Amino acid sequence: MFKEISMPGSKPTLQPEQVLTFLRSHFATPIENLTMLDGGEVAQAFACRTAGQEYIVRFNFDTMGVNFAKELYVSQHFGSGQIPIPTIVYVGKFQDFQGAISHKIEGQTMKSLPIEAYKQAFPALIETMYAIHQCAVPDGSGYGVFDAKGVGRRSSWREFLSGVNAEGDEDEYFGKWHQLFETSFLERDLYECLYARMSELLAYCPEERYLVHGDYGFDNVLVRENRIVAVLDWIGALYGDFVYDIAWLDLWFPGQQTAEYIRRYYTQRGFELPAYEQRVHCYQCYICLSALRFYAHMNKPEAYQWMRERVLTLLQDNS
Repeated sequence: MFKEISMPGSKPTLQPEQVLTFLRSHFATPIENLTMLDGGEVAQAFACRTAGQEYIVRFNFDTMGVNFAKELYVSQHFGSGQIPIPTIVYVGKFQDFQGAISHKIEGQTMKSLPIEAYKQAFPALIETMYAIHQCAVPDGSGYGVFDAKGVGRRSSWREFLSGVNAEGDEDEYFGKWHQLFETSFLERDLYECLYARMSELLAYCPEERYLVHGDYGFDNVLVRENRIVAVLDWIGALYGDFVYDIAWLDLWFPGQQTAEYIRRYYTQRGFELPAYEQRVHCYQCYICLSALRFYAHMNKPEAYQWMRERVLTLLQDNS
């Protein structure tokens, strides 16, 4: 249904014996049916069974800025019947990795559904996203990506968005990434044009603090019988304008009037959405900037080209 495109990350490659060593340090009962799972570029995932319970086991590099301890924080503070988050039973360091063990939830990803089944499940997808945006967030805990203590890294929402153009430290994932303009197919003119467009729109973006998933839908939502049974992968969660999640869905599933559908849903529930189109456009610029940089960094020319065409359409439609 969707083109195989993922967002920024770096994925470990553990061998089954390493995974069994990790699991045996936590479980006293025999480990059965250990199976590597497909998908994802941030975490390597496995399924297993022990003592009659099914589990998902995931690993990230220990050098990532945020990790599974953040997901534990999210599940403890924001998980509910309306926002189903799999129970995390263990988070800890293993060799050069961070590992997490959580209960397995049976369901299909939204991305895997045929188009008609996706449309049938779409109202439930939006209801759950609305519940996420209704969560109370800690006072005075910053903006943008937050850490395992629930503290945002930026002093304002606009500062977070503007930071997509900044280089990081040498030991960070992207590090001194501006060199990609010289060493890869990342196009400086296109990137700077898109960044300039985003910057023009920042004035429309409110300094509000909602819980934002940041990577909602598709691979990160499980559905069963048109019900959302799990919301996964909270490592990129943010504090900021909830319209960011709407922009994400609309960008990665073009041509379906997603943003307009969600606008009606939210306004019917009393939300005022001033400068809605400008906010959606601004956040889609940010998401595209992140994606272009990632695909160049990972040497993924086909995915880069797909996003490049999406960027050109975005710029033309909003000129």
